[in-house]
Amino acid sequence: SWCGCGAGHHCPRASQPAQGPRYQRTPMPPDTSAPARLMRILHAALFTGVATIAIVMIVTGMNGIRPAPTVPPMIGLILAGVGALLVVMAAAVARPRIPTRGSTESADAYWTPARRQSALVLWAILEAAGLLGVVGYAVSGSIAALALVPVAIIVGVFFRPGALEV
Repeated sequence: SWCGCGAGHHCPRASQPAQGPRYQRTPMPPDTSAPARLMRILHAALFTGVATIAIVMIVTGMNGIRPAPTVPPMIGLILAGVGALLVVMAAAVARPRIPTRGSTESADAYWTPARRQSALVLWAILEAAGLLGVVGYAVSGSIAALALVPVAIIVGVFFRPGALEV
């Protein structure tokens, strides 16, 4: 058999069993012991990120660090409109898919994998709406697009994990 050393010859070492790594890496299972805490962390991270990006865009625009918008304001209005539709879709379609918690159910027991997925979809839709507002403001200077950001964040606060568990 061939040893694989690249020399293209028959090697007696090739018949020996291959030495494995000195240690075996086993994948760690995800920590599902505190899903309520995990959902609170994810929610906070998503909406803190949107707020941070919006603040950076506002500050860089005011200080002249970011170039002046070159896209017509209509683009910002279009992005604001699409973002507003996403907020409405999140409230009207995604939120009703998440059931309320039973009176005897603990917060951790409430967050089943299906409910976690539904909540993440809801928050991702709201995050997308906020990011569309940020992008609309950044590329066109549209205040309407910028106004969408706090709307998306406020609706996200209404749909925080603690409010969904009630």
